[in-house]
Amino acid sequence: FFEWVQPLLRTVLRAQPNVAHRALVQLQERSLLRSIITQNIDNLHGAAGSDPVYELHGRLRTATCTHCFKKYAADALLKTFMQTGDIPLCDCTDRAVIKPDVILFGEQIPVQQVYNARRAIMKADVLLVAGSSLQVAPANHLPQLASDYGTRIIIVNKEPTPADRLADVILRGDVTEILPGLIECVDSHL
Repeated sequence: FFEWVQPLLRTVLRAQPNVAHRALVQLQERSLLRSIITQNIDNLHGAAGSDPVYELHGRLRTATCTHCFKKYAADALLKTFMQTGDIPLCDCTDRAVIKPDVILFGEQIPVQQVYNARRAIMKADVLLVAGSSLQVAPANHLPQLASDYGTRIIIVNKEPTPADRLADVILRGDVTEILPGLIECVDSHL
């Protein structure tokens, strides 16, 4: 994990929510969006103010000892790792590695997060898919679930996705341009 994350870490730790994240918060504030389901591990949706956020691939903001399962806030651990290259170790008797709560290929996904996401989809009137290629499970299965429940689907993405055939509306382009435009459209009709 640490070898994989090292080149990305500086960028991830400095990242701030963008206009697309803030537009989703505005949709939630207007009661037009109930929840966020994300594959991102960067907590930018939470930092922008979205709630609830279901993180299907885990999160970088917490970490767990691989032996005793003690939980840690990951921020300081990751900053130290970035500065020194020293992999964080737990203070337990085994001095085991502390791994951020990010799901890597082959690891168990957070079942409760997936359950919550599926439950949100089943209650939704509309599923807004924004900025996802829909190539990775379990998120790539959610549009089909929505379709099975008769939920309308809007896809906002630069490129075609496998779920385009299920969509009621497809908007091609960058989410940082389209989602703020959606807010303007909503506001002009309220």
